[in-house]
Amino acid sequence: MRSRGGGESAFKFEASLLSEEMCGSIVSDAWAEGGVLGEGSVVEKLKHVVGSLQSWSVNVLGDLQKRIKKIKKELERFRRLPINEFSVQREAVLSYRLDKVEEQVDIFWRQRAHTNWLNKGDRNTAFFFHKWCSEMRRMNKIGRLRKEDGGWVC
Repeated sequence: MRSRGGGESAFKFEASLLSEEMCGSIVSDAWAEGGVLGEGSVVEKLKHVVGSLQSWSVNVLGDLQKRIKKIKKELERFRRLPINEFSVQREAVLSYRLDKVEEQVDIFWRQRAHTNWLNKGDRNTAFFFHKWCSEMRRMNKIGRLRKEDGGWVC
């Protein structure tokens, strides 16, 4: 979400939310509640859906990288346990969840790349992206290193 001048934050829909099983029910429930609570206008319903998605995303889902770290830690714990039916089943479930969350991260970055292309692209996109990549390569390049006071500096 990005911040507006007045302290409000604008809602920015993340495509990765669609891969969550609960997303559809959150949206449909919020849409129905928005009609009951508000005037029933589309704007009121959308505001309610946005609020529900924001709170669900922040409070239930949380940060994708933290979720990956937590699942990996739990998966490693189960891999260290003696092999039995429960640990094998739990490991399979955790592996599935890890794959799903990593897929969400991939979707997140694909959405960001597309947004970047839409914002910065033009009719001559091949030239633009070549220029952009060349600039990034130049910025990431270390020209030379020298040893100074016991350490290496650029």
